[in-house]
Amino acid sequence: MGFNCSCSENTTYARGPHTSTTKYVAGLEDNGRPSLTTCILQLKTRNRQIPRLSSNMRAAVLLLALFAVAYAQTQCSDTVPCPAPLCCSKWGWCGIGEAWCGNQPTKPTPTTANPTTATPTTANPTTVTPTTANPTTATPTTANPTTATPTFTRKPNPNKSLVAAYWGQDTIGIHDANNLQKNIDFYCDDDTYDIIIAAFVPDYFGPDKYNGVSLPVLNLANSCDNTTTQFPHTLNCPHLVPGIKKCQANGKKVLLSIGGATGFSSFPSEQSARDFAGTLWNMFLGGVDSGFPRPLGDAVFDGIDFDIENGGKAYYDVLARELKEKYFKMIPGRQFYLSSAPQCEFPDRMLGDVLETGLFDYVFIQFYNNWCGVKNYGNQWAWNWPTWEALAAKHPGMQLFLGVPADTYAGGGYVDVNGLSKILDDISKSPYYGGVMIWDATVSKVNGFGEALAKIVHSK
Repeated sequence: MGFNCSCSENTTYARGPHTSTTKYVAGLEDNGRPSLTTCILQLKTRNRQIPRLSSNMRAAVLLLALFAVAYAQTQCSDTVPCPAPLCCSKWGWCGIGEAWCGNQPTKPTPTTANPTTATPTTANPTTVTPTTANPTTATPTTANPTTATPTFTRKPNPNKSLVAAYWGQDTIGIHDANNLQKNIDFYCDDDTYDIIIAAFVPDYFGPDKYNGVSLPVLNLANSCDNTTTQFPHTLNCPHLVPGIKKCQANGKKVLLSIGGATGFSSFPSEQSARDFAGTLWNMFLGGVDSGFPRPLGDAVFDGIDFDIENGGKAYYDVLARELKEKYFKMIPGRQFYLSSAPQCEFPDRMLGDVLETGLFDYVFIQFYNNWCGVKNYGNQWAWNWPTWEALAAKHPGMQLFLGVPADTYAGGGYVDVNGLSKILDDISKSPYYGGVMIWDATVSKVNGFGEALAKIVHSK
């Protein structure tokens, strides 16, 4: 390998993933090592000669040059510096002068991050919840993901083609005593569901009180019937807490549904709706008022679902606005969701007005138990998906879900997976399509309906 002594400037060289231009003078072999003669002895710069020196100065320069030549073959680094007055070049060899090493006495530091020391830009899963809560600001009631190990294999679905399922009313157990409802995490161990809706809070103002505030009654069928002496009508379900956190650690959103088919609550005033929003926040979401009981401990639901089928319809818009615009903004970095489950008949007699607020992220339309259900797909006098699309078009961000039963006994108007596949081929083209809602997880888990349908939904 021959030596190559040359001077250049404005030379381009690679630095990690980027290419930069730097100005330097170099006398190099092909491998970046300085030649024995080195360009230091070439006392020329562009179009200019170095002035004649005195004999003493010439001797000093000669000694310095010989010193440089002696160490020109010496490697250096940040931890192995060159002997003075030499400096370490960017190539890791000793040399002399600003032209060789720039202004720094040691090897220049690259501008790209060192992968062995750079701080990752993504959150550390051992300290930050998967739901994006900031651990330095999140309330003590937020879920701790370190207690749950993710088991699902597919990455959490992005914004479209989700599968939601209700859980909590033991629909399977009512029809099959050998297959009672399991704890919520049983339904989060695979890729089938993206959203689990725990149902229901049927009574907003129960007999238990805290600070003069009537507390809601939670009903989760066979999954919990424990209470406490202080609040004998309010469930206390610590055994469900790890399961909720596990679902969230597995990338699922877990919502809490109010209302239901047996719910008959109503709000007598705007203030009662606002008060109820605060109660939900403190009992089931991110509230920090320790005086309120927390039926599900420090588990924090990802939002509230409105499944309003009975009672009064007034002031639900107040409740939705209070939750979405006040309480849901209290934990920086964490997103909470509002969803609703109207009947497919448009407008829904209970939720029609509140849906027009545009505050809802997910709309789980019940296309079953109704004349406008999936059984009548293609019937221009019954099938009204386009009408719901018109609603979503007025409210950016609103996603529509096709709500279906998982079996004939789960709800009227059952259509099998093959039949639903044809419907999904049509509606999944809509910019407002969000996915499918199933009633319910307990039935669809046993008969395989949910898993089969999810494969179709997730493929779109």
